[in-house]
Amino acid sequence: SFSDHLALVVSIVAGTGTSRRKKFVQRFEEKWATNPDYEKLIQESWRQPVSVGSPMFQLCQKISRCRMALIDWSREVFEVNSLQVNHKLEALEALHTDNHGGRHNHQIKILRDEVNMLLHQDELHWRQRSREVWLATGDKNTRYFHQKAKQCRGKNMVKGLLDSNGVWCEEETRVGAMVVQYFEDIFSASTVSEVENTVRCIPSVVTAAMNRQLLSQFTALEIQQATFQMHPSKAPSPDDMSSFFFQNILAARELLRKGLRWQIGNGQQAHVWEDGWGPTTLHQCSNPMEVQWVADLIDAESGSWDVSILREVFDEDSVQRVQQVVLTDCRKRDYPIWKHDP
Repeated sequence: SFSDHLALVVSIVAGTGTSRRKKFVQRFEEKWATNPDYEKLIQESWRQPVSVGSPMFQLCQKISRCRMALIDWSREVFEVNSLQVNHKLEALEALHTDNHGGRHNHQIKILRDEVNMLLHQDELHWRQRSREVWLATGDKNTRYFHQKAKQCRGKNMVKGLLDSNGVWCEEETRVGAMVVQYFEDIFSASTVSEVENTVRCIPSVVTAAMNRQLLSQFTALEIQQATFQMHPSKAPSPDDMSSFFFQNILAARELLRKGLRWQIGNGQQAHVWEDGWGPTTLHQCSNPMEVQWVADLIDAESGSWDVSILREVFDEDSVQRVQQVVLTDCRKRDYPIWKHDP
């Protein structure tokens, strides 16, 4: 007898370098906000105290804690979305088959809404990865977003590079060294003589007033404006929390600001003109002195209002009202309080 099996010849070629598994970065997902437990989870995580470090360190720790809590929560809630869709579609078909006299209309409506929400979450998932931010969700473009995300992943994959001698290299360590060397060559300064004389001949574009404005301390309003100018899918920092997360926080913060005011301590956190800290309306004098922070109005030695500076900034009626604001310990930071409390 003869065998009808065909022989296979396998040629094994050793790789030129060790391939490491790429670390998967968990970024903020817009679909998380569609779940009703999303805000509750952030509140619980944010309320956990951070007792060490500077205020900025404590803020970064709270953001990092929220991020990790959201990631752990998403693994339990969103990992089985595809299975849930299939099960709910099967249940929906069974209800339609047995819907004699419309007895299952209510259950069908609830189940259909749940399926639509799961499909919407899947569409948000692939839209965020496709970076096609010009196209809105809700039009059943999941397949398109998935194809664009697949194309972006293939386009961003670097398998190898040509070195300076035109030799193709795929070894990871050599490719990394080539990339570092390339940017070092671009950004390394060549030997230049008489730099000061050359710079002196270049006309100055940034004036002294512009330089002072650029070096001035940024305000909360500027941070909010910059955050809302970004697209929700973009990330403003390497912490993988997109601007969608911060826009939600700042939107809620704007509502809270209507009911909060600053209790003045050292005056370094409250802005004179943008924050609520005392009198509701303040009027400047005829030729006011420029001030930004409430600390500029306080005498650092006595810990009381500097009346001479107040008169150089406000009119007499506003000066009297500012003096009625009680100052706490000037060694402590300002802190927000609810202004409707007695």
